[in-house]
Amino acid sequence: MAIELDHSFTVPVPPDQAWDVLLDVETIAPCMPGATVDEVDGDVVNGRIKVKVGPVSLTYKGTAKFTERNPETRVVVVEAAGKETRGAGTASATVRASLAPDASGSGTEVTMHTSMNVTGRPAQFGRGVMVDVVFGWWTRPSRGSLSSAAAAARKFAAALNNGSNSLNMAV
Repeated sequence: MAIELDHSFTVPVPPDQAWDVLLDVETIAPCMPGATVDEVDGDVVNGRIKVKVGPVSLTYKGTAKFTERNPETRVVVVEAAGKETRGAGTASATVRASLAPDASGSGTEVTMHTSMNVTGRPAQFGRGVMVDVVFGWWTRPSRGSLSSAAAAARKFAAALNNGSNSLNMAV
């Protein structure tokens, strides 16, 4: 099942400052619920991600590779592929992210386009459930009473030594 997703969020720092942190995989991975980095070797990242699709909990193990990093245009492209650790399902995605100054001029708007393909048990649930899963990855409660979006904003702000705790997203 192929899925195309577009979403954006803002972070409370200028694009130049956000660029370095957003490319620091080991800093950003804990902001994403269920994500674990096993190894980083240059542009290649090996890791795992746990997701829940309907009543099914899955863990994927795979590799992501930065195929484009352009600091002048502030565009990054990542290609990722993984396989279920306890099944035959697979997932692959190409994610394109761009950074630009937000409307206030003091923050950064991050715009992402994801092309994803999923096979196996999750594909049986249909596109609507898969979109909810991916979007829910950012908005569902994670590790306590904070939403994962708020937790991501706090972790991102802490990584930047910045006291702001806001993160806005739109799909």
